[in-house]
This record gives sequence, structure tokens and C-alpha cells, in this order.
Amino acid sequence: MKLRHFVPFVALILASQAHAAVGYFGNFYVVTTLNGGGNVFNQVTSPANNTNNAGGGFGLTGDGVNPALSSFGTINLAAAGSLVLNGFEMNTFNDSGDSVNTASLFYRVTKSGDTPGAFSSIVDNSPNSVSGNNKFWQITNAGINLTNGLSNGNYTINFYVQNNASFTGGGGGTFIMNNWNSTSGPSATFTVIPEPSSAALGLVGAAMLLRRRRF
Repeated sequence: MKLRHFVPFVALILASQAHAAVGYFGNFYVVTTLNGGGNVFNQVTSPANNTNNAGGGFGLTGDGVNPALSSFGTINLAAAGSLVLNGFEMNTFNDSGDSVNTASLFYRVTKSGDTPGAFSSIVDNSPNSVSGNNKFWQITNAGINLTNGLSNGNYTINFYVQNNASFTGGGGGTFIMNNWNSTSGPSATFTVIPEPSSAALGLVGAAMLLRRRRF
């Protein structure tokens, strides 16, 4: 577990009948591995005083230890380059006997000019630690290769966070960090060059040309 500097914030959601009190504090991180390296905790800093889960955006700033979520640069698939999504890290709280039961990161990858598709998710059903009313969630080994099978081009990764909770007043439901959704959540970009098939064809063509020149 890496040590990080947390910037406190509060994001509450209040259920009208159950008087629920659940939400987030600290920073949120997207965990990735680039080109076979080690895990990197890409930081998303949420705004202070974001009450009632009413939105308010987010800040893509580093904490002096970890980089901000931004661009992953150019990934050369022909040279075994890759971008792997390994998980996320977040902190939640639950008061008044309510409970946060799961934490999920939703993500999708879209090529520039294409219509965005459906989101996939990484779900954590058990917190790594519990301290009083606070829970720490972290997944760092999901191993999802976001660049697998992609063609040359520019891509955007969209994210949002969702949690499931149960309330002492009865029932339960989901709540979403800062009301992020498919269009308002944080994102990152990367560029793919060249796709392995194109690179292989190029090498074959070059070899044939050299062979012809020898005769």
C-alpha cells in the first residue's frame, strides 16, 4: 500500500426517508501500468464542500507524490507497448448506522471520431480496511489491457465512480461521486501507433523490396 497525501473533501448523499449519510473523503486514484512498468496512482482531486453529491466538477492535479490523471502519451503496440488498467483507490464514510457495501470504477475507451460505447466496470465487494465509520477501497491488480486490439489513432478513456449502500431506515441504493456520468466524469487520453498488423505488413513489404533489388 502506497502512502499518499490526502486533500479532504466531503460528498454526502441524503436519502429522503432513510436519512442516510454516506459519501467520500480524500483523493481518488486510477491505477494504471504503462508499457510494462509498475503501478502508477493517477490522482483525481475532488472539490471541497461538495455536499449532497451535487456535482461541482473535479481537479486533475497531482499531490506532489502521484501524477494527475491526464495523458498517457503515445503507445507503440509494435514495440510491445501497452496501457493496463489495474484498478482504483478511494475512501468512503458511512454514519448513523448506514453502510457502504461496494465500490466500482466504470470506464470506457473511445477512438476519436467514433460513437462511444458502453461502460465496463471494476467492482470491489470488500474494503481493504475499516476504521470506525470509514472504509478504504483499493484494487491494484485488475490487469485490463486497454490497448489490446486497438488500431492506430487517438483515444479517450472516460471514468466515473459508483458505490452501493444500505440504510438503517430501510432499503438501499447507489450513489455516484460528484454526479459524474458518461460525459461529466474525469478522462484521460492516449495515442496508439502502429498496430502490430500494420507494422508486420510494413516489414514484409520492406523485405520483398530488398529481395527484388538483389536480383
